[in-house]
Amino acid sequence: MVKTVSAQPISSSISNSRLLWAGVVTIVAVMAANTVVRFVAAATLQPDPAFTPLGPVTPAIFSLLGVLGAVVLLGVIGRYSQRPVWLFQRIVLIALPLTWLPDIMLLFVSAFPGVTLAGVLVLMLMHVVAVLGLLTLLPSLLRE
Repeated sequence: MVKTVSAQPISSSISNSRLLWAGVVTIVAVMAANTVVRFVAAATLQPDPAFTPLGPVTPAIFSLLGVLGAVVLLGVIGRYSQRPVWLFQRIVLIALPLTWLPDIMLLFVSAFPGVTLAGVLVLMLMHVVAVLGLLTLLPSLLRE
């Protein structure tokens, strides 16, 4: 009899300790990456200081909250799914365009002063950075 190796190297159940460790590393990495994106954008675009979504701390806080929520979602999916990472990755890809909707709405609603198309595109780029971390770094850290 020939044994086959699954294309999915991550076990069907994800241990809580491994998810905690991988989640913390992913959160810190995404926060750092989005902070770099923010500083490059601030240096090149010089956004209005009143546009708080591109403030010095705001992107890091929202990165923390968003990625933490995604890690919790993966933990919940891991309890009920035979292929948690596969399902998680699909949910994240479907959710990405939905996360852009509030950013796009900033162009039409006077929620913050100093909103520009360039500023909104930077916010949308930060969502892509977070998704890249969730799709690549997090699953790679969960491999045993």
